[in-house]
This record gives sequence, C-alpha cells and structure tokens, in this order.
Amino acid sequence: GSTETAKSVEVRQDANKPVTVVVVGEPKYSLINQAGLVVPQSGATTFIRKTTAITLTATDDGSVSRTEYKIDDGAWKKYTGPFTVFGQEIVLKSAAYCPPQETSGAHVVYYRSIDASGNVEDTKSINLFHDDESPISSAKISGLALPSGEAGKTFTSNNLTYIGSGAVIELEAKDDVGAESTQYRLDAGIWTNYLSGFAVNGEGKHVL
Repeated sequence: GSTETAKSVEVRQDANKPVTVVVVGEPKYSLINQAGLVVPQSGATTFIRKTTAITLTATDDGSVSRTEYKIDDGAWKKYTGPFTVFGQEIVLKSAAYCPPQETSGAHVVYYRSIDASGNVEDTKSINLFHDDESPISSAKISGLALPSGEAGKTFTSNNLTYIGSGAVIELEAKDDVGAESTQYRLDAGIWTNYLSGFAVNGEGKHVL
C-alpha cells in the first residue's frame, strides 16, 4: 500500500513562569537612616503621592498572556497601563468596602503575570504609603522678658504677640511620615532652614 511521507512537528515545553518588574514613578521618596538603609514606617518603604504612577512590565520565554494587580484586599484587575493608588476603590481587612482613596495611608500592591502556557507567576508585592497630607508647623516662644516683667509668659493684644529681647522662638513640624525640613522667614527676609531656636532682633513689629 501507499505510505504517507513522514511529517514532524516541533514542540517546546514551557515550564518557566513569567517575571514581572514594578517601577514606582515620581514623585516618591524613602526615609533613609544614617547607615543608608530604608527605614520602614507604617509597613511601607516607598512613599508616594496621588499622581505617582505604578508601572508593571512582564517578560517570559514565550508569550505573556496577561498581567494582573490588586491593592490591599481588593479584587485582581487586568493591568492595561500605568495606574495610581489614588482614587481607586480599595477593600481593606478592617472594612468590607472603602470609597476611592483620597487620604494618606499605607497600602500593599500585589502583582503577577500569566503566560500563554498557563504558567502563573508567584505573587509579588510592594509596600506603599500614600502621603498627600501637608506637614503642620507650630512656633513656641520661651525665655521671654515682657514689659510686664512676667518672664516665661506671652502677652497678646489685637492679634499681636509681644516679646522681649530675651525671647527664643522654637519651631516644630508634625507629619505622618516625618518632615524633611522646616524653614522660616522673618519679615521680607530670605527663607532659612530651621536648625535650632532663634531670637528676633530689632524693636518693632515683625512677621514670622
């Protein structure tokens, strides 16, 4: 009888999982200690703002079928391009539902990719802290020598605080993740980095 000409097909076994890399855009920052190491705070290592974009890039020996991500305990979403944490509906362990995020807070972004062969990458994550709250600064006046002679007390009248020549002004800044620096300006002078308490020289009205 007739024998068909032998045919062949080349097959390739794909057991390798895809690899996804995350890039956190600007603005972002990290707290660094004197040893040059990132200091985690509130479970986060990277601090972002509402405009900070998160980009995911996946590679595979064959073909990447899709990349997915989720924020905190939310549902997995198909990655279609850079996204921000701000404004997304986020499910937290402490509540069944949270409205679109508009305030500071710690979040975890989970991500993974699946290739055309069905290999699923092990889930990875990155800790982020959404920080759009401005620092709050306050001034403390000490060492006063007031005209009334009552040292250590302030005297306020018509929205003016009267101080004597011995007064020292100290500044304090409070912030969720720590203030990077505090600056002050006296009257129309230049902005100066605050290092320690300072005195106001010159008699008369001043604006700090």
